[in-house]
Amino acid sequence: MLLSLFVWWEARADDPMMKLELFAIRNFSVANVLALATSFGMLGVFFPMTVFLQGALGLSPLEAGLAMLPNGLVLMFVAPTAGRLSDKIGARWILVTGLSLMAVGIVAMIRQISPDATQWSFVLPLTITGVGMGMTFAPMTATAMRQVPPRIAGSASGILNTTRNLGQVLGIAVLGSILQSRLGVHAAESLSQISNLDPNVGSTLGDLIATGRVEAIPAALPPGSEDLLPVILGSVRQAFALSLHETFAIGAITCLIGACVALLIQNPKPGTVPTRQAHAEAVAHAAAAD
Repeated sequence: MLLSLFVWWEARADDPMMKLELFAIRNFSVANVLALATSFGMLGVFFPMTVFLQGALGLSPLEAGLAMLPNGLVLMFVAPTAGRLSDKIGARWILVTGLSLMAVGIVAMIRQISPDATQWSFVLPLTITGVGMGMTFAPMTATAMRQVPPRIAGSASGILNTTRNLGQVLGIAVLGSILQSRLGVHAAESLSQISNLDPNVGSTLGDLIATGRVEAIPAALPPGSEDLLPVILGSVRQAFALSLHETFAIGAITCLIGACVALLIQNPKPGTVPTRQAHAEAVAHAAAAD
């Protein structure tokens, strides 16, 4: 309702903060949908992944960050190349390929997530997702801004960044909630199979696992139950793995939907693609005129 009210107000304002005329540009509208889907599907996966690395595998925050490093390293090298290539041949098939690779990378992560996984298990999946993200973010931004008139380029850039941030926030919130919900279910099932564990203690441990407080499990065990700790931690890792399989599947599906939406991108006709320098000069001239 508030979003509808905001659009109604902006449509009637003399100098709107969000230029609604931008959404008449097909590539700009499609690029915003892609920004939302990409941030939701891919960036929303990273938060549950770090929870798994630290909560289930017992890595420190630094070790978990280093385990995610292949994604950022590959993205850093692929993005500039993909951006330049999109200037020459258009972005449609680059975006379709990039989003598809992101979905493939997430599926590869699902296959590697298990109680026996290590940080090295995710090098290849994170490399694949890094290539996909590199082929998506730069061409997506270039496509969104290419047909935007220089006089409203600032508004267009703000809308695109807001959409991307909104997708990331929604991804973390939605996928995080799904992870927590499924984690509680799978943890209860796993703990109920431990014959020597008191049901009341199992319920307490299930609540700790569902809220991500795995480190509090040893203190929650009654005296004399220390021998059950390895079995309980094994159940925790299994519950994490099953929950992430279901959570990550949603992220992969979202990226595949984005790949289908990317087919709606209109590639410019040969010889009509402006260079980055020419576009930047046009924006600078418009800003100077203002």
